[in-house]
Amino acid sequence: MTPLLPGRGATTLLLHGCQPPQYQRVLGVLAAIVFTPLAASLPNGLAATPAMGYSSWNDCGSMRNNGPNGWCWDTEAHIQNVTEYFISSGLTKLGYVRINIDEGWLKGRDNATGNMMEDFGKFPSGMKGMGDWIKQHDTYAGSGEKMHYGLYSCRGTVQCGSKTYSAVGSYGHEAADVDWMVAAGADYLKIDSCGATNYSHAGSFAQYAKFRDAMNATGKQVWFSLCGWHHWYSNPDPSIGYKGGASLGNSWRIAGDGQTWTDLTQCMNTQAEVASFNGPGGWSDPDLLVGPEVYIGGQTDEQARAQFTMWSLFPANLLISQNVLAWTPYALETYSNEELVAINQDPLGSPAKRIVGGDLEFPCGGGGGQIAAPCNSSNVWGRQLSGGKFALGFVNNAGSAAKITCDGSCFDALNISSSVAALKVRDLWAHADVATLTRPFTFTAAVNGSGFAAAYKLTPSSL
Repeated sequence: MTPLLPGRGATTLLLHGCQPPQYQRVLGVLAAIVFTPLAASLPNGLAATPAMGYSSWNDCGSMRNNGPNGWCWDTEAHIQNVTEYFISSGLTKLGYVRINIDEGWLKGRDNATGNMMEDFGKFPSGMKGMGDWIKQHDTYAGSGEKMHYGLYSCRGTVQCGSKTYSAVGSYGHEAADVDWMVAAGADYLKIDSCGATNYSHAGSFAQYAKFRDAMNATGKQVWFSLCGWHHWYSNPDPSIGYKGGASLGNSWRIAGDGQTWTDLTQCMNTQAEVASFNGPGGWSDPDLLVGPEVYIGGQTDEQARAQFTMWSLFPANLLISQNVLAWTPYALETYSNEELVAINQDPLGSPAKRIVGGDLEFPCGGGGGQIAAPCNSSNVWGRQLSGGKFALGFVNNAGSAAKITCDGSCFDALNISSSVAALKVRDLWAHADVATLTRPFTFTAAVNGSGFAAAYKLTPSSL
């Protein structure tokens, strides 16, 4: 259970598993348990590219405590409406094909069998009925593919919303709970960390390995999304035989909840630390796509667009977690940017690296509560794409618009072949070619402030 943080209201009680850094440090001192090296891996053939779809968490947390007139009071009907919207809006054509039910569906356990019991007040059809309904839908007419369905549990004794409703965890029931959720039709399982009995490196890995092994044992392809809250799930740790994130799951949370732009700025900083461990099969997860129309947290439309821009560039999972039934045309336009989705899903799977600027801070001037000068307000990120192309992303956290430059040393970090004499620059939000660069390469982007990002694709060109 996440404690209340200074300056936050009662809704902070619904913070989802991925705890704030100061809480992580306390948990990290808990004693390690005897550990068996993780020699196994997750050979499930999934995650060639990051996951795309919807998560109920920031939308409504699969809860009913937003009142009888709240959009998620009839949770099953809300999820059905969301699914139909994803299809009718064209989002599924772009790859947003996963509908993931987050915390709040589990009522408890059967006293006799120990089996999971769903909350029929929220989901009258039960979780298998919910999954069957979702998966009967084609992603779009003529696709020949069906929608995907995800469920949630926790490796601890209780789930994160234990103050709001009775919510047991999967500790001691790992294999049985995996079997139950997969039998209900889930092919994506998110496993959180609240109420865990051990938060040490070795203890966390060992407990999550039980879920990994149970998923492997089903013989089915199940995306394993572990919400462990810490950057050290990414890198190998030879001292305990850990081979890195992709040996444990298909994606792994690396930071605390990204509910505001300040939070998401820290998620980006953590991503910069662990980006090199990403690749096809396993991806670090800097959290869900949070928008302005949310039940938990929120940001401006422009910040939501900036988050989508950078998550596409990283690349990271694109899981929309907001009330899409009430969002603006601007929001739909944001997540429907086909060119940025293509960057996210680029088959090369090369991770972006931060090539200009250090850890970002926010807010940087322009309003109350700003960080005192000097404040690091800008970054440039870059990555290689398939077909010999490249992508650049520019972030501006200053209080006003700024010009940010990728100079010669910045371009050198992209390792562009010396045989490339010119680069065609395409603005991925203007959907237009804006320049052709010649050596020595340099490019300056004008980027709006207070949490905004711009992205460009670079294509070798003959003059």
